[in-house]
Amino acid sequence: MSTQAQCYDPRDRTYILGVIADRWSVRGGVAGFETDVREGPIFHAIEKELGGGALFRYVDAVVLFSSLLPMGLGMHASNDHAASHAATTVLGVFLALPLAIYAHARITARIAATRAPYAARLALTVLAFVACVTAASLLCFEACRAPCRAWVGVGCLRA
Repeated sequence: MSTQAQCYDPRDRTYILGVIADRWSVRGGVAGFETDVREGPIFHAIEKELGGGALFRYVDAVVLFSSLLPMGLGMHASNDHAASHAATTVLGVFLALPLAIYAHARITARIAATRAPYAARLALTVLAFVACVTAASLLCFEACRAPCRAWVGVGCLRA
């Protein structure tokens, strides 16, 4: 069993380990439970519920960023570039930012598996988040700039 697990009351740990040993007696006791949680059926059930190992399911990421829809759609509604801003906002909320969250989750999982000090892993994770969101936002912006220029003209979203 992991030595990092802690209970509020040390007596709880003894009781819980006893229950686990009893329930998992035919599957290897506490060690079998630990294996099931880390790589067995319990792990796979949780992974399936969370969407293939990602921290957020797609719908969770969309809900997370859906507050950007009214702001992005309403902010530029009165100018010539409304179609471009609407396309950028919708593409960002439903595609670019959820992909950024997915990419960040994958990068974070790799960073967490390293033996680097905690502060270094935290710094890398923060930098990865900023890089993922910035890259997704720029790609989204670039994807919508060409159609905007075709609809509105050369002055649209100047480079």
